[in-house]
Amino acid sequence: MRNVFRAVLILLLSVYAVQAADWEDVTDPYKVFEAGYIQAVGVSETGQSSFAALRSAEVVAKRKILEVLQGITLHGQTTVRDGMLKSDEIQTAAKGVLQGAVQCGEQYNPAQRYAKVCVKLYLNGKGALYDKVYPMLKEKNLVPQEGTGFVPSKLLVTSPASTASGSAERPASSSSPPKNGNDKRYDGLIVDVQDYSFKPAVINRIVTDKEEVLFEPGKIASQVLIERGAGGFTKDMNKAKALLQNWGSTSPMIIKSRGLVKATDVKVSADDAERIYVQDEKANILAQARVVYLLK
Repeated sequence: MRNVFRAVLILLLSVYAVQAADWEDVTDPYKVFEAGYIQAVGVSETGQSSFAALRSAEVVAKRKILEVLQGITLHGQTTVRDGMLKSDEIQTAAKGVLQGAVQCGEQYNPAQRYAKVCVKLYLNGKGALYDKVYPMLKEKNLVPQEGTGFVPSKLLVTSPASTASGSAERPASSSSPPKNGNDKRYDGLIVDVQDYSFKPAVINRIVTDKEEVLFEPGKIASQVLIERGAGGFTKDMNKAKALLQNWGSTSPMIIKSRGLVKATDVKVSADDAERIYVQDEKANILAQARVVYLLK
């Protein structure tokens, strides 16, 4: 019986060791946004009791996560660290996000008396980055101003008064957008930015050549923003479609970017912006953040 117990124990420890060996740091900004979380493995010094070693390893892992969190891009070249330097409230909010970090495994080596601890911090969800930090960024005016919103030219009408002044007014209702020769309905959006050095960020926007804003986090329903963030990121088209399918999209449209602004804003043509606008009127794509950026 003792030999059986020992064999079972060895088997369990072997399985656990394999699982521990599979832990890896997810700290590269592209991988972080694609995975939706930061993951770090902390290792303690040797010669400690299991309790002390595990606590020490967890502190090391959380310190690594905080460093990655501070380096996350907010918009353009601005990072979370930049925001923390500008505001004590943002610093408090960022450190509050760290409290939501959870363990994804722990291991103690009794022979050398050291420990490894895996810690994960999700970007989305209650108490996470978009929930705590984004509202603070807006309050401190550290997010880009929305500026001019995009309106398709076909939805602009002139009235006698506006004709005299040379200006145009948008109709009160746009519930019936014009036909554009494509009656197919789309319920999601894949933006192909593989030709450019696009930078995933807390605030990625879709703009036109004239930098009219078509999509940005302020256009997303608040609960969706907390749970999903401002869209998804992946380097694989099939993964992009699978991600959208998880969000309720079965027929995504694919738009190719025409360039970038400040590395975090994606430019699309006026025609593509109109296509997105028309489909959004039908399927509420943008407010539901059913948007995935296809990275190179």
